[in-house]
Amino acid sequence: MTARLPRQVKLFGAVSLLNDFASEMIYPLLPAFMTGVLGAGPQALGALDGAAEFAAAFVKLGAGRLADRVPRRGPLIVIGYFIAVVVRPVIAVTGAAWQVIGLRVVDRLGKGLRTPPRDALIADITPVGLSGRAFGLQRGMDHAGAVLGPILAWWLLASGAAGLRAVIGASIAPGVLVLVLAMWAVKDGGGRWRMVEERGGNLHQPPPTSTNLARSSSACRWQWCRCCGRQCMWCARRRASWAALRPTGWDRRGRCGPAGSCTRHWRRAWRGRARRRRRGACFSGWGSSRDSPRARNARS
Repeated sequence: MTARLPRQVKLFGAVSLLNDFASEMIYPLLPAFMTGVLGAGPQALGALDGAAEFAAAFVKLGAGRLADRVPRRGPLIVIGYFIAVVVRPVIAVTGAAWQVIGLRVVDRLGKGLRTPPRDALIADITPVGLSGRAFGLQRGMDHAGAVLGPILAWWLLASGAAGLRAVIGASIAPGVLVLVLAMWAVKDGGGRWRMVEERGGNLHQPPPTSTNLARSSSACRWQWCRCCGRQCMWCARRRASWAALRPTGWDRRGRCGPAGSCTRHWRRAWRGRARRRRRGACFSGWGSSRDSPRARNARS
């Protein structure tokens, strides 16, 4: 049976369609709006595109790193879309070219914030062998919205049903749908724990690092319960060894005494520096599932 794309991927495709639909209703009209209505010159048009694209590219660098660090990428995605949905209609009430440039820059900041975590989330939830279909659907619907938006704007202006400001303000309608679908797409799908099962993998396959544990809230809670006892035992052993050196060792811990030493030990344990020769030693129980090779060798 042919594998199907997850519903979350399809929802993100619909989000991209509606968001580009709203964005491209406005973007082709900005030169005419700035020169004809606001009386701006060519310098303002150059600053509009240059500043906006620079802002988007710059934010993507930080958003990509942040998307790999945080356990939940959903808030970044929703905030990015929220910024765009709120800012775009405000352009309709601007009275100067610099206001349009500033709002356009903020709009592209939202794009830079949401794009890396969205693409990473799509890659995580897509089963093996369907990545091309998933990103093809997402990009195809994105470009479809970029075509339909200018067509609607042209029809509204050509028929006399609305002016420039009215068309720009009308982008709030698809924007509301964008927010609703984005929040639905983020909450739908069950997270990354289901992703491991869909890819046909077991818990012993990923490397035992805290980064991989953080990619699944369920796995993170389960594994932290197993490794927390080891960290407590390590801290207790270190404190006992220092106490045995009293007064030659214990009085060198500073004014904080036992509290300060315990805090430092606990911080080192959580950072994975307790045993430098074995990185991830606190998470060594990652491969102890019943079906892992280690368990099968033990039974045999």
